[in-house]
Amino acid sequence: MQNGNKTVLAMVETAILVALSTVLSMISLFTLPMGGTLTPASMLPVIFNGLRNGPKWGFAGSVVFAGVQMLLSIAKVVSWGLTPLVLIVCIGVDYLLAYIVLGVAGFFAGKSRTACVVGTAVAIALRFLCHFITGITIWAEWVDGFWPVIRYSLFYNGSYMGLELVLTCVIMAALVNVPQIRKLLHIPA
Repeated sequence: MQNGNKTVLAMVETAILVALSTVLSMISLFTLPMGGTLTPASMLPVIFNGLRNGPKWGFAGSVVFAGVQMLLSIAKVVSWGLTPLVLIVCIGVDYLLAYIVLGVAGFFAGKSRTACVVGTAVAIALRFLCHFITGITIWAEWVDGFWPVIRYSLFYNGSYMGLELVLTCVIMAALVNVPQIRKLLHIPA
């Protein structure tokens, strides 16, 4: 396949996988008592894009996905009545950086089945870290004391992100055992 055709194919695949992630992000399997929603592995298509097309396209798709997630959530976020600085940090970390880091999975592309699952876990763990950081900084005013803030952010963000991580990694582990998927991900036999 010629270079121009490879670029067009990667662009089309990225767009389709970002769209699929967006649709899946709108489906709630359930909402946890403290907040946070479990989706049907909504990050998986964007992560899959990185694993298939490498970090360049992985980050490109993640940036687009981040922008879409921000646009879908901006009215809700603005309605919280945050100060302008806190609003900027919230949007920058919780809605942009937290989704952009999913592109890290691209660095695990074409290596092995295990690398695909590890790359998935690393990408989601980085997203959790973004939410955890905003939990102990932006949302700290709702909880008194240093350790209660850390515990609150850990339990709030860890509850739904932990479930997302497990669900997404289990599905990725199952997918990479399918020969056709391994071929798509350029994983050696």
